[in-house]
Amino acid sequence: MRRVATVLACLLLAAVAASAQEAAAEQLLRKIGFTEAEIDQVEAIQDQSQAEIRKARAELAIAKAQLAKLLLNVDANLREVEKAVRAAMEWEVQLRMAEISRELKLRKAIGDRKWQKLVQAVRQSQEAVREKVLGRAGGEGADAAPQGDRADATKRQRARELLKELRDLLGEKD
Repeated sequence: MRRVATVLACLLLAAVAASAQEAAAEQLLRKIGFTEAEIDQVEAIQDQSQAEIRKARAELAIAKAQLAKLLLNVDANLREVEKAVRAAMEWEVQLRMAEISRELKLRKAIGDRKWQKLVQAVRQSQEAVREKVLGRAGGEGADAAPQGDRADATKRQRARELLKELRDLLGEKD
């Protein structure tokens, strides 16, 4: 019973986080001059491509795990390893193609001018988040001398994860 409650709490938190991300993305689009119709188009394109991208990411993770499992054995069969590498590469291609397709659909739907505005706004948002996180890390790093580098590294890693989430949310590639 406790596990069920924990799982439900996690799902609820994930739903709240996704809703907050959608609201932030929508606010960003409004800020740079998108109309309601354009915002709806962007959201529709994002929703359509999201399932395909999620599937490709999951399959890629599975292929990488299978490869890692094969490589645990020192006497791994190279043919099996090659097969696993090719499977991972194929899912990587599928993932990139889905992301590129999403980007092209968005550019076509909103036009090059607004696309450029969007890309610029995403980059500025990423930079603002990066500065905010690294600024905090620098300020707290002096107070937390015993943990020092480890704490800073953890904060930088979390900042990278947040920036990746933002890029994924807005459809920008690494």
